[in-house]
Formats: sequence, structure tokens, C-alpha cells
Amino acid sequence: MSSDNIYKNSPYIYHDGMRLVKDCSKKSNTSIMEIKKFVSKKLLTSEDMAIMDALYEYQILNRHVLEQLLLFGKEKKNYKRRLHKLMELGIIERFTFSYMQQDENDEVEKNTPYFYSLTSGSYNYVKRFAVKNQELFNPEIVKEKVCEILALNQFDVFFQNSYGKYLKKRIKSKDVDFEGKALTIDLAYHLQWKNIDGWHNLIFAIVPVRRYTACDWKEQLKVKVADLVKYSENTSSLIPYPLLVFIAESDEHIKEIHKLFSDFNFQGCTALFTTDLLTARFPICEYLYSCKDTNTGIILDVKKLNF
Repeated sequence: MSSDNIYKNSPYIYHDGMRLVKDCSKKSNTSIMEIKKFVSKKLLTSEDMAIMDALYEYQILNRHVLEQLLLFGKEKKNYKRRLHKLMELGIIERFTFSYMQQDENDEVEKNTPYFYSLTSGSYNYVKRFAVKNQELFNPEIVKEKVCEILALNQFDVFFQNSYGKYLKKRIKSKDVDFEGKALTIDLAYHLQWKNIDGWHNLIFAIVPVRRYTACDWKEQLKVKVADLVKYSENTSSLIPYPLLVFIAESDEHIKEIHKLFSDFNFQGCTALFTTDLLTARFPICEYLYSCKDTNTGIILDVKKLNF
């Protein structure tokens, strides 16, 4: 399966940073006036407009997640040609990052999956009609965070597809004041449902985790989780005592994160785990992991949440 279809479940190991590689078929940008002409000439369809809206909301997506977002529950289609057309019109851009990865004997150059985002011209066009004021995505600024953002966006799309009917509140990329500093809630959900036992409420706080050599990801993660747990205890918290769901790169990465928090007190929170591959293949709440320490090592237990 190509990297354009699914976010690969493999660790990215960065050394001297990442090099942006853009793919422009004909045009690298467009203008509001040009887009108006495209619309009047019927070069843009309602599905094209839906792609532009989705990329405005999420900033970056890959093709697989974009198709899941716009075609979920409908006839299966392939957006490959449609995305290529939008690239040729200068409405969207496709890019990747090259990086060096150490194998057994040498360093080899590899690429991240393909990402799609709006060009500045199409961004300005969509912004005029958007309810939410979203910033233009700048891949040069994000760089090593780009895979983390895609993992979070993929989780969000698949989670809402499966559990949107239970969703009472969704929080994404929100900064809250916490002990004099800004704490970012990357993604959180408040689910509410009713069964024969009555009403139930469940809070999720999603934590994407990626390994980088350009920074101490372990120390940053420990600080972030400690702040989230402490913030969850406040009476005014938007995420009171949530299920903390870590999005890891692989099963081995899950075990690495578990070891990192072996002596950590999660208070009333519960730590569960998933990976990008699990998120894309299974209903998320039916295939979450917990970790168990045994004499032979760490065992991953599947936890299924019932609604």
C-alpha cells in the first residue's frame, strides 16, 4: 500500500532536520478571481469545494484520511485524479519531507507520507465563507511536527465517523490558562450515551507522540502529561479525569511510552494506547491497548469500550 493511501506504521528518526519537497504539477498558487472563474466555467464541483473546506478545517490531510472524511458511508471513490486536477489549478499543494534514517549499516534518505494543504490563494477564498478563523498552514514552520499533526487529524476523522452520534463536545487545538502558562489540549471528546443502565459520560484526551532526535521528546511528553493530569483535577477543567489515549508509532513505541511513565501517578486518569495503523483499520474504542508488566516483559492487552 502506498504512503499516499495510509499513514505508515513506522518510526521516523530525524537527524539534521527535515527537507521540504513540494510537488507542483503546473501552478504553485491561484487567486480568488481565478477560483471564481473556475467556478463559473464549472471546473470546480461540489466535491472539489468539499475538499477545500476539509483542508481549511484540518490544514493538512493525506488522501486516505481525506477520502474517509468525505466519503464515509458512501460509494467508494478514489480522489487521486481529483486531487491532481486541484494541484494543476494551483488550489492545493502536495508535499513531503525527506529525512535521513539510520538502518543497520548506513543512513538512508526516506520520505514521509504525502500531505495535502491549501495554497494561499485558495485559503483566502475559503476563509471568506468559513465560520472558524483558521490559520494558513505553513509546512516550513511545522516540519518535524507534521507527522504528529497528521496522526491527530487521522484519529479525529476516524473517531467522529464511528462515534459522532455520541459526541456531546469536541475540543481541538485549544490553549487553556494553566498555572500562568498556556496548556494546549490537542484533541478531546466528551461522549454521552444512554442504555438500559441509564446515562453515561466519558471524556477522552488524545495525546499524539512522535520520536525526534532534534529535541528531547521524552522530557517534553512527561511535562505535557503531568500538566494535563494536574489540569484535569481543577473544578473548571474542560477535561475532568479523562481517558488519556496516546497515539504511538508502533507497538514497540507503546511499550517505550509505558516505561517512561512506570512511576507516574495518573491520579484519576486512565492511560490507554493506540497506533496510527490501528486507528485506520479498526473502530478505535474496540481496539485500545493497556499495558501490563510481567516477568517476560510488557504485554499489550486489548481493551474494548462498550456503548
